[in-house]
Amino acid sequence: MKSKISDLIANDIIHHGMEDTTTGNYVESFDMYIQEFDEDSQKYLLEHKQDIFDSISVNPNIADVDFDDNEINMYFYLDGIFDRLDKAIYNTSQVLGENLELEEVQEISDEVIYGEDLNSVLTDIIKKFKGYRMEV
Repeated sequence: MKSKISDLIANDIIHHGMEDTTTGNYVESFDMYIQEFDEDSQKYLLEHKQDIFDSISVNPNIADVDFDDNEINMYFYLDGIFDRLDKAIYNTSQVLGENLELEEVQEISDEVIYGEDLNSVLTDIIKKFKGYRMEV
């Protein structure tokens, strides 16, 4: 199936929301979004606004979406927002019986990525993976 321009624009709006959300939902102002484009592009976007909204509605990352004249309120499936580390943190929390919120998962992920221990853990894992003899 070939993509339409409205699908590509919808994907841009969705991915912007997915990158910026800290709660699982994100509100995008359509008027503010189109301000980033030149006059001809703005005209196109306004003429195809309903097609763009329709494309957003059927995107597999969208759990639910509400539209009004100017705002797109998107609710995302967590799997679409999470990277592999986030998914591992969330799944481990579920095994522990904890229901972490998206913001908590992201905080833990940041702590893992930017924490002091990551370099030494990665060094050990890479050496083990590549068959290095570990020194005691």
